[in-house]
Amino acid sequence: MGSMKSPVRLTDLSELFGELDGHLPDGQVLGSNWSDWPEVMRLLALSGWTGTWLSDGAPLEVGDIDEPDRRDASFTVHPIPTVRVNFFLSDEVLFDIDRRELVDQVALDAICEVVARLGASLRKPVTISYEGNFDDVFLRYEPSVDEFTIRAMPMH
Repeated sequence: MGSMKSPVRLTDLSELFGELDGHLPDGQVLGSNWSDWPEVMRLLALSGWTGTWLSDGAPLEVGDIDEPDRRDASFTVHPIPTVRVNFFLSDEVLFDIDRRELVDQVALDAICEVVARLGASLRKPVTISYEGNFDDVFLRYEPSVDEFTIRAMPMH
C-alpha cells in the first residue's frame, strides 16, 4: 500500500504549519461514534498496513476492540514504514499524525491514503486540524465527492 498519489502538495501544507513542526495534528472522522470502530478495524486489517497496540505491543486484531480493557486504548498504524498514524479508541474515530514524519510527498501521500480510505469506508468526512483544536481544520476529505480541501481551497 502507500501508492496513492494525493492531490495535496506538501509545499501547500508546509506553509500552513509554520512553526508547528513538533506538534501532532489531530484527525477526526466527523459524525463518527463507537459503532464505527469495527469498520475501521476491518479497513485496517485489509489494508496491508502494519499496526500495533501502543499499550502492550500485541498485534492488531479486528476483534480486539470488543475487549473491555481496549476501551480508551491507542494503537499505531504504519501506512509506510516511516509514517505513523496513532488511533485512539473513544466514542468517535480520532487519530493524530506526527508532523515531523511528513518529510516528503510520499509520506504525505501515505497520510492522505489513510484519510481517504477512512472517509470512503465510513462514508463520512475526515478532517485534520491543529493539535488540540478540532475547530481549526487545515485539511478535509469529503468522500461524497472524493475530494481533499486545504483550508477553503478545493484541491483538484
